[in-house]
Amino acid sequence: NVARGGIINEYDLARALNERVILGAAIDVFAMEPINHTNPLLNASNILLSPHLGASTAEAKEGVSKAICEQISDYLLNEKLSNALNVPIGNISLLNEIKGFLDLSELLGNILSQIINEPIEHILIECQGSAEEIKPISLAFIKGILEKKIIDRINYVNSESIAKEMGIEVELRYSNTNSNYHNIITSVVKTRKNKYRLSGSVFDDQKPRLINVFNRKMEVNPVGTMLFLSNIDVPGVIGKVGTLLGKLNINIAAYLLNRDLEKGKAFSVLRLDKRLDDNQLEKLRSANEVEWVNQINI
Repeated sequence: NVARGGIINEYDLARALNERVILGAAIDVFAMEPINHTNPLLNASNILLSPHLGASTAEAKEGVSKAICEQISDYLLNEKLSNALNVPIGNISLLNEIKGFLDLSELLGNILSQIINEPIEHILIECQGSAEEIKPISLAFIKGILEKKIIDRINYVNSESIAKEMGIEVELRYSNTNSNYHNIITSVVKTRKNKYRLSGSVFDDQKPRLINVFNRKMEVNPVGTMLFLSNIDVPGVIGKVGTLLGKLNINIAAYLLNRDLEKGKAFSVLRLDKRLDDNQLEKLRSANEVEWVNQINI
C-alpha cells in the first residue's frame, strides 16, 4: 500500500501476516503518521515498512515541480487559481468583478457586529439583481459579523466552518425580483429575542450604500463614525440632539431621518466628524426622548 493510510486495516493485516494467510506486505503509508510504537505492523512477519517515501521519488518530485510552475503561470497570466483549497471562487478576474459586492457584504456584517450583543442563531443572506455570486458574498458577511467576536483569524476559507462550530445556521437565497436598485444584498440576523435586517447596494461609482436599515428605507453613505438613533417622534428632538453634540464639540456631517407616523417613532442616521467616547454617548442616551443609540465606526 503506497496510496493512503487507513485503506488497509492494520490489525487485520498484521494477523494475516503472522498466520501466513498472505506471505508478505510492503507498506509506505499508515493510518497515523508518524507510525505509533504500538502499531501491530512493527512486529508482524514478512513485512517491509517505509516512512511515507512514495512522494520522494525523482518522478514524484518532477511532477510536483511541474504542477507548481503551471499553477503559478495560470495565476500570473490568466488570473486563475488552480487546485486552491476551499477558496470559494477560483477565477480571480471574476473575483475582481464582484469585489464591490464582497466589500458591501462584509460591511453589512461589520455594522451588525457593532450592534448585536447576544448570541446569533441564524443568518439569512439574500442577493438580488446583478449580485448573483451567493456563496462568496455570504462568506464575506460571515467574516464581517464574526471578525470582532472571536480570537482566531477569520477569512473566506474558514468563516463558514467557524459559524457552524458556533451553532449559527446560514441560509442563502437569490431573487430576481424587480426593484429600484440594480443590485441588492439583504442580511437578516436572528438571535433568540431579536431580528436585525440590513440591506445595501453597490452604486455605479462602485461604492456601497445602505438602502434599508432595520426595515426603514433610507440611503446612507456608510463612512467614518455614524450614530443609529431611535427616538419618540415629538418636536424638538433634532434640535436637542444637535445642541448636545455641539456642546460636546462634535460636528454633524449628515443627519438622515425616517419617520413612522403610525407608531410615533423616528429613526435617524447621523454621520459625525469624530466619534463619541463612552461618557458622551451616555449623555446622549439619557435624553428623555431617545430610546436607543448605537455608535458605528467604519
